[in-house]
Amino acid sequence: PDAAPALPPGSLLLYAITDVSQNSKHGRSMYDAVRGAIAGGATMVQVREKEVCTADYVATVRDALRARDDLRAEGKLHRTVPIVVNDRIDVCLASGADGVHVGAEDLDVASARSALGPGKIVGATAKYPEIAREAQARGADYVGCGAIFASSTKPGSSVIGLDGLNRVVQSVAIGVVAIGGITSSNMGSVFEECPNIRGVALVSSIFDAPSVEKATNGLRKKIAATTPPC
Repeated sequence: PDAAPALPPGSLLLYAITDVSQNSKHGRSMYDAVRGAIAGGATMVQVREKEVCTADYVATVRDALRARDDLRAEGKLHRTVPIVVNDRIDVCLASGADGVHVGAEDLDVASARSALGPGKIVGATAKYPEIAREAQARGADYVGCGAIFASSTKPGSSVIGLDGLNRVVQSVAIGVVAIGGITSSNMGSVFEECPNIRGVALVSSIFDAPSVEKATNGLRKKIAATTPPC
């Protein structure tokens, strides 16, 4: 199937993935965390919750959407910033989010695309080329690939490195976003060694910072100083 038209160009450049434990650590609401990330230059946000009931998950995603919409209403946001839900198609539909990201052990990409239709974003996790090609064939708009480096948020994830990332990038026509252990200090190497990568996904470098907005803005400047992705 053709990829859905819902993913604007450049959306994967700086992809922020929320972490409720880091929000709690810094005393932030999801609204404040997502507002800071988008104000600082995040181009896409994935709301990830693992241990909450459905109603609370829906409310959390709506808070994230409200943070984005408030920035736009205040005249502080002049670009499209998609907000997607980790794993849960039902939460995506109930909250009005822009799409869903499904992991390797989660719901099948084809099932997600069928449930959401062509107007929503469907992302998938793909560590290897054959998985990425299958995700593309089943209707994914993009794949997240990693871990590129050892990750503190997913310590059990095997590392594929920049060579593994390049193999996935070269195997599909859809966008690939790198994830896993990416920080301000090693981010430049991802863009330099993988020139066709569409962007990087970060958790701790954004949400475990004293100021989410300042951290995100610093990352955007770092990206601008490296070889721009295709």
